[in-house]
Amino acid sequence: MTKDPSSAPDATAPAEFLTATTAHVILERSDKVFVARIVGNQHQDQCEYAFYFHRDNVRFATRWYESSNQAEFTDDSYDHEYFVTGFVRNRQTNALTIARSNQIQVPMNTIVAVSGNSLFGPVITCDSSDIEAQVAHGGVSRFDVTGPHFTWNCLLKRQPSNRLFVVLGGAVRHRKERSIPRFNRFTWSQDFPGNFISIADPTLTLKDSLQLGWYFGNSRRDAIAELAEIVKAWAQALQVPPDRIVAYGSSGGGFAALMLVSHLGHGATAIAINAQTSIIKYSQIGAVNAFLKACTSATTQKAAVAQHANRLSAIEAWSGTAAQSGRCLLVQNTHDRHHHHRHFLPFLNAMGVSVGTLSADGRIDSMTYSDATGHGAEPRALVNQILERALNRPPVATVAANLPTPVQDRAFPAKNSATEASSS
Repeated sequence: MTKDPSSAPDATAPAEFLTATTAHVILERSDKVFVARIVGNQHQDQCEYAFYFHRDNVRFATRWYESSNQAEFTDDSYDHEYFVTGFVRNRQTNALTIARSNQIQVPMNTIVAVSGNSLFGPVITCDSSDIEAQVAHGGVSRFDVTGPHFTWNCLLKRQPSNRLFVVLGGAVRHRKERSIPRFNRFTWSQDFPGNFISIADPTLTLKDSLQLGWYFGNSRRDAIAELAEIVKAWAQALQVPPDRIVAYGSSGGGFAALMLVSHLGHGATAIAINAQTSIIKYSQIGAVNAFLKACTSATTQKAAVAQHANRLSAIEAWSGTAAQSGRCLLVQNTHDRHHHHRHFLPFLNAMGVSVGTLSADGRIDSMTYSDATGHGAEPRALVNQILERALNRPPVATVAANLPTPVQDRAFPAKNSATEASSS
């Protein structure tokens, strides 16, 4: 059977055609591979099979009709629910059976905290001035760091390195079933060449039903500004210079990474993946309105922007003085059309930078990839490429010193691999 859209399974087939056979669809998962099987068909030699693969009730992959009653789909994203719709069509009678599989929920690539203790021993409680005294020489430790206005739940993996990756989280769906704090990307920590700390968003503690807080804090207290001071304390404790701090996150965590580096400056780097660059322009209007109600005193989006423009927009923040010494890499899945058109491109346009081109001052870069998963976490296989692109660039001061007048090209001196290796 030709793999042509005209031969696609028809989920709206009349009921009288849904009598080809009795069929059941079984969905199983191993690592990132999903295997769907249609069983119970007594006329297998007369039938052909097709599959719709659904993630969070949205179809994003299809296996057209073939003689095999089994199909595999690959997806390495997290925090989603999956099921498959199976189609059995009798080649002789054209009768059609449609059946739905069991549902599989894949949790976030996250470690979830346990009150008082963690998977890694007792939770260490301290304030930012005590971090240096409490940091162990190696391994993994859980911390609750008390700031002036917020408690920062942290999970640290210390490495013999003078680089620090600060990983920030996005939405926590289904809050009734999912506890907080949650430590994003920690199961990927071995992919990051340096000290790794995942820091949960304290904004989510303001309301039990709040799913996304963007590390905003509230109208009176700027959580991002406080986080910047906490990160500086971590960097000092771990003997990491300011220009070797990397903030990393996707979606709402990507927004927070941009905002954090706008406060840190001094050569720190933000890696923002499929990120919102404006909270107000986020496509999930319900999430935005719930956030504004819980975190601000504004009664309308317009009023919120008037009160907090530089906290709600990464474009506004990166137009400020501190951000002018920070760096960022925006990474965007082109299949995530909303974030590509409404967040990624507007940020680059506002900064005067073309897609895939390093800015003349060496501060702002971008890259795209294409993945059918749409919005969500980046494929894990892409992490190394992202880090290579973000980290193997000359210092901002070096770029500025070598800018031609007027700017004629963007040719940079080759990386000194011996120097880089000695500082890792």
